Amino acid sequence: MIQIIFDEEKDRREGYIDCCHIIIDDHGIKQQKVIRTETLYELLEKTKEHKKKELFLGRVPRGYLATKQRIEDFPKIQSKTAIFLKEDVRRIIYENSVYEIPIPNLMMIHSVTTNGCVSTDLFCLEKDMDKKTAAKLLEEDRMPNLYQWPFANVSGAGGVCYGSNNIRKIERLSDLDILPILFFDSPMNSDYYTPHRTTLGKATIRELLDTLNGKKEFPYEILQEYNPLTYKRSIF
Repeated sequence: MIQIIFDEEKDRREGYIDCCHIIIDDHGIKQQKVIRTETLYELLEKTKEHKKKELFLGRVPRGYLATKQRIEDFPKIQSKTAIFLKEDVRRIIYENSVYEIPIPNLMMIHSVTTNGCVSTDLFCLEKDMDKKTAAKLLEEDRMPNLYQWPFANVSGAGGVCYGSNNIRKIERLSDLDILPILFFDSPMNSDYYTPHRTTLGKATIRELLDTLNGKKEFPYEILQEYNPLTYKRSIF
């Protein structure tokens, strides 16, 4: 058994300052030592058991790349999660028309606030970019080369407009799976579209959709590079 005794009045009488008395009782054999209080704190800190805190976050969303957050507080504290969407041909509805449009490789970044509300940034990636490479770059705190979304419903800064869709509260990572579905299944309009979104310079979104309709692969050479310095904002 070990006893730690603090007796400031006795210590002052005996000439001790900032000290404590350690009494070690080893099966009736007692030993007493006087050590500085600072030394005691150092010893206690060294012997303290540090347990790694782990928290199960559930299933990650499809295409998951990385998350920036204070993991012990998830999901209550703001977090950013990046996902990768591989190039594909998708059905796009514009006004009364249905198009089959090739879409380039994409990166979506979902920002979740403390109350579970979400906002999304969307950027195009290069043709040879894949999920593994993008994840490695983010792990190294580097960003893949980003390009502007060439169509509509995304601001020049990359912010996605979900329109009148009622997005439910985000409580776990897997809840983010619904967001790409909402974005691509919702009818497109001309919001945020400008001719400068691609090198083709099409005056309207319909002209651009008509040009790309039925193509099997997206022509990456028409993409415009995204410059974060223009918008002075942190992406991830």
